[in-house]
Amino acid sequence: MTDIQKERIKNLLENYSSNLKPMIIALESEDSEYPVEVLNEIRAILNHLSRIAVLDSTGSDEEIIDLQIHDAEGHLKRGLFDCFKYSCISIDDKYRRFRKDTRNVDLGVVDNGEFPIELSKKYTAAKNALTHARLVENDPTTNDSEVVYEQFQKAYVEYTALSNYIDASIAKVERAKHKQTAQQLISYGIGIAGIVFGIIQLVL
Repeated sequence: MTDIQKERIKNLLENYSSNLKPMIIALESEDSEYPVEVLNEIRAILNHLSRIAVLDSTGSDEEIIDLQIHDAEGHLKRGLFDCFKYSCISIDDKYRRFRKDTRNVDLGVVDNGEFPIELSKKYTAAKNALTHARLVENDPTTNDSEVVYEQFQKAYVEYTALSNYIDASIAKVERAKHKQTAQQLISYGIGIAGIVFGIIQLVL
């Protein structure tokens, strides 16, 4: 095996460790599921790496090893591609759950009214990016898979920004929720006190 081939294998493993693995962990944490398609790509990568080890030990032709490395790199990229797709869907669901959970909360009090505006902007940007990626993917004139990959990567970046924004604002939203609940309880208390006072006045 040549030094260049060893470097390519090293880069592949580093790419898996630093990019694909964290995305899988995030998906498992959010959805409690391991994407089957991604698992199949990882299996394919390991299969090619095992073949490379055997080929190298038997002194096989460098071109054959190059082909195995190329195929392993392709499976890694497809694994990343699948993660982009799954992550966009997962974060979209996260956003919808957040909106449902806070439907009775006045989000306008968070960050002086900026939070709901910024949240809407980030969601719109993410949704538009994903829609565009899907259109490119399904466009019969799109012959370059790299273009499709890049569009879904952009959508993933937008959705990640949305997810991070929600996470960074959770504490502020919870404070707004508790404050609103406290104010409602006070209002109910004043209302009940008024009714009781009115009844007492009638009795007296």
